Amino acid sequence: MDRNCIGCGQVDDHPRHVIDVGGVDTCWHHDCHYRATGCPVCQAVSEAGLTGDELRAHIVENDPGAAAVEQQLDPSEVAEVPGSAVTPEG
Repeated sequence: MDRNCIGCGQVDDHPRHVIDVGGVDTCWHHDCHYRATGCPVCQAVSEAGLTGDELRAHIVENDPGAAAVEQQLDPSEVAEVPGSAVTPEG
């Protein structure tokens, strides 16, 4: 599905970080969102240097964004991350 990236204005079907802003989904390329906001999720996804289908496969296989979120959470919050394979100790 082609979508507009609000960071660069390009329209394509590359993976996006979709953010709800006041009930409206805004779509960013991961690298554009990282450069504009410093988003740690987008940084983790962008570090692979991939685009398009290769990036999509990398995200599906490795889920680097979830790992970045888990690193920033208090251990007691980790189990609340959807899809997290890590559970809090205790």
